[in-house]
Amino acid sequence: MRVGARTVGNHSQARAPRSTIAALATLVTLAVLALPLARADDTLAPRGARRTLRASAADQEAQLARALSALLDERRAALGSARVGLAVIEVASGRILFAADGADPFPAIGAGRLMLGAAALATLGPGHRFATTVQLTGWDGVDTAAGLFVHGSDDPTLDLGALDDFADELVLLGLRRLTGETHVHRARLAAVPAALKPPPALRHSTSADAMLLSVHAGAPTTPARITLLPPCPHVVLDNAVTSTTGGATALRLVSHAGPDGLRLRVEGTIAAAAPPWFATHASVDSARCLGALLVARLAARGVAVAAGPIIAGPPPDDARLIARRVSPPLAVLVRQHLHHGDRRLGSALATALAAAPPGTAATLEHGLAATRLWLEVAGLAPSTYRLTLRDALFGGDRFTPAQLAGLLAYGARDFRLASELAAALAPAQVTAGRRTNMRWLRLTAPEHPGAALAVGYATPPGQAPVAFALLLAGLPAGPAGVELSDAVAALLSGD
Repeated sequence: MRVGARTVGNHSQARAPRSTIAALATLVTLAVLALPLARADDTLAPRGARRTLRASAADQEAQLARALSALLDERRAALGSARVGLAVIEVASGRILFAADGADPFPAIGAGRLMLGAAALATLGPGHRFATTVQLTGWDGVDTAAGLFVHGSDDPTLDLGALDDFADELVLLGLRRLTGETHVHRARLAAVPAALKPPPALRHSTSADAMLLSVHAGAPTTPARITLLPPCPHVVLDNAVTSTTGGATALRLVSHAGPDGLRLRVEGTIAAAAPPWFATHASVDSARCLGALLVARLAARGVAVAAGPIIAGPPPDDARLIARRVSPPLAVLVRQHLHHGDRRLGSALATALAAAPPGTAATLEHGLAATRLWLEVAGLAPSTYRLTLRDALFGGDRFTPAQLAGLLAYGARDFRLASELAAALAPAQVTAGRRTNMRWLRLTAPEHPGAALAVGYATPPGQAPVAFALLLAGLPAGPAGVELSDAVAALLSGD
């Protein structure tokens, strides 16, 4: 074998001089390092070329602003006297590229959801989960326990299925006798399961502790069917509803609270072909309801349970953990809240954010204070907007378009929530089709006629990504608001 050659298998290859290999490696390394820099930074271009690039970007921004202004002027006749506010902000720099009617805050339907969701993602993290545990005290290791504790964190997704799972876990452990009291702390059942699909207005107004009644018509002249969720054992339900052949539904709910519990009476008539009728009753002891339902499930599985009241309070330090149930990740819940919204979910997000004084239960007001603090960090001065978190639609909230677009731009620059905030918005689905380079949240509500909102991200042709917010107030009846938001989407996405 010759010197300067190497053998690979049965083949002989000549070896290049080491100095040549080193020189080639250096050239390749420099080329690889320079390529992305040349693409990402126009400062590597000649001075004349840099001026041309910047002038081109400025021309595109000016062209977009002129097109948006012309669009608003064109739609003015169809919008009548409605207020129209629009802001477009470059995500990377925070520069306002376009603004119209942004001096005074608008009624911002759903904006509170966005503020609360962003604050929760940034503060708690997208992977945060609400946990609920079942614990025992006085467990003898065989079949008897002295006390049962349900300890939660206000999980908004806790349902009857979770109670079944808890009861199964206790029986699997070997529990056959419970001699003491049942305690419940920061745990309540969801009143509106997704499968029921009540009207949006009802879902939005349901409080965190509400029960939901639904009346379903039967055959003419027969009693209607009434469902109570959660089916609290201490609530007595009187059905005085008759199904009729025709006519309008005329029902009312009458309640009476006594020492032994709550009595609810539904009376009137419902047409046999009528859709279900819904109502809520908010004065319910949620801890007592959950505890009683869990005890009933244990009894149905053969566990001897001592009679006694359900007590509110946390477990002692020596309690034994038996089962643990967690909610879906916070990112999933925020997405659900943005697009559907319900009072219970919003209340849970706000309470989780709350920083209550020691020894004080966290409340919605504490969560509101935490959300306002985060908004101040994001650049919104407290005196320039109104945020109440009083209902899931947040119909009493007031923001300017620039504030909403600015918050989205800030969120896109915050690594803690950038990807999740964008994912929480839906790909823009407009009348003419789907915009693949745009994500947004578009909301209207029958409870707040004349108001509409569209906020999101887009990438105009040849430009950097932008955040935008379109707010409408005093809209006339008809499709003018939807058509305007479609047209804005078309301009921002380049269609």
